[in-house]
Amino acid sequence: MSLEPPEPTGPPDPDDKTAEPTRPARSRASVIVYRTLGLGFVGLGAIGAVLPLMPTTVFLLLAVWAFARGSPELGERLYADPRFGPLLRDWDERRAIPVRAKIIAVAGMALGMGIILWRADGPILPAIAAIVVLIGAAFVLTRPS
Repeated sequence: MSLEPPEPTGPPDPDDKTAEPTRPARSRASVIVYRTLGLGFVGLGAIGAVLPLMPTTVFLLLAVWAFARGSPELGERLYADPRFGPLLRDWDERRAIPVRAKIIAVAGMALGMGIILWRADGPILPAIAAIVVLIGAAFVLTRPS
């Protein structure tokens, strides 16, 4: 009987804090691509901060992912931002979404669903949209606050 821990099988655990950190991009072209993606995602996240139908946090998480590869210092600036930093840290540490963000997200989904129902010509688009909205709302509402 061995007291050694078993060798891991399968993909790495994303919650494992001892896992190897994200590798930055190596070539100049890939650095430019990742920085551009990161800036684009920040722009979409900023739009989402003022428009009810656009998400904010998901685009900021994508920006942090891109900046980790192309410009780690820009990713750190997002974490230090007084408006967006707490959202990102809550998600990283606990996969949590604040209650206010949940309310805004679900209200935005409901508004978008209402517009689709109002403007749709047939039943197919509203049915598909309803499935997507229900899955999205269930995901948001089941995350810790």
